[in-house]
Amino acid sequence: MDRVIRFLFICALSALLITGGVPTYASITVTAVLGERIQAVFNFENINSTVWNKIQQYINENTFHTTIKNKLSEWNVTYSDPKLELNNSARSMRASFSLSGLDIVSFTYNKTTAGKIYQVETSWRKFYTDFKDGQGVPFLILDFAKYFDEPLSKWKRDENYMLNGRKHVAYYYNYAGPSSFDTSCYFILPEGATNVKVEGDTITFELPPTLEDALINSPFPILGALIVTVAIASLYRKVATLKSKTKESKEK
Repeated sequence: MDRVIRFLFICALSALLITGGVPTYASITVTAVLGERIQAVFNFENINSTVWNKIQQYINENTFHTTIKNKLSEWNVTYSDPKLELNNSARSMRASFSLSGLDIVSFTYNKTTAGKIYQVETSWRKFYTDFKDGQGVPFLILDFAKYFDEPLSKWKRDENYMLNGRKHVAYYYNYAGPSSFDTSCYFILPEGATNVKVEGDTITFELPPTLEDALINSPFPILGALIVTVAIASLYRKVATLKSKTKESKEK
């Protein structure tokens, strides 16, 4: 009997060592759709029941987004459109927000094509935060600085990432180290993005010009304005000359 117990104990210990001895509390998928602003979504699924009970007690839209916003305060960004959805039956949590600002998104114009060349900084994803219960004990620790520390240039590239039924280029990474979470992250480029380049944590891509961009960068509006200005000046001179001639004829 002792041998059986010892054998079972060794098997359990071996299984614990193989899995790293870390229980999985949830799967976390972070997606960030790139453009003139970044639309970020943090999706928590299959949350451990103990953690879920704490989330229901201590996390709401205000506490979640205030915590995340404070962690991103070192960046000169605008944090907008905060939302939080809790699904009790599925024990899932979906948080979304938008980021904009020159620290993370900037662009110039391609003088040849009039397209916009975007430069997007993605290292804002690397932050650590936690959520505490009423006694100040952390029940949800999120170490994205560890999970997604790998430079974006080393992430996998997916040429056929589907978003709303459309294909996009995306870069993704699944953290395989010891963690209480099964974590993955996706940076999704806009449809039609070309000339995609990644250096470190910065991604550059070009989008075709919109009608507004084409007008702004076209010489024709300027030429048109000059023509209108000349025409108005010419008309003004003609009217002034006509008035002068009329006055002279009356005096005679």
